[in-house]
Amino acid sequence: MPVRSNNKTSNKSYNKLKAVEECRQRLKQLEAENNRLLDWLSFLQEGAIFDWENKKKKMKRNIPKKFRGIYDKAKNGKSRKMAIRAFCLECCSYSSKEVKLCTDEGCPLYKYRLTG
Repeated sequence: MPVRSNNKTSNKSYNKLKAVEECRQRLKQLEAENNRLLDWLSFLQEGAIFDWENKKKKMKRNIPKKFRGIYDKAKNGKSRKMAIRAFCLECCSYSSKEVKLCTDEGCPLYKYRLTG
C-alpha cells in the first residue's frame, strides 16, 4: 500500500523553501545596493564632490570682511559668544540689523542672539 504524504507537512516545507528563496533574493538586492553605495562613496572620497579645503575657502570668501574675525573666533572654539553671533549673522545674511530684529522664537539661540 503506498504511503500518503501528510498535506500539512508538505505545505510547511514548501512555505519554508519559499521563505528561504525570498530571503536569498532580498539578500542579492541588498548586496547590489551596497555595492552601488560603496561605488558612490569611493567616488566622493576621490574628491569629485567633497573638496573640503576649497569649500572652506569659498565659505570664508562669502563672509563680509568685517565679520571674518567673528567667524575665525567661532570656528577655532575661542568664544561661545562669537559662535552664536556667527550663526545668527549667517542666518540673517550678515546683517547686524536683521539679527537685532529677528523674530524666530523657535530658534534655540533666539534668546542668546544679542547677549551671546
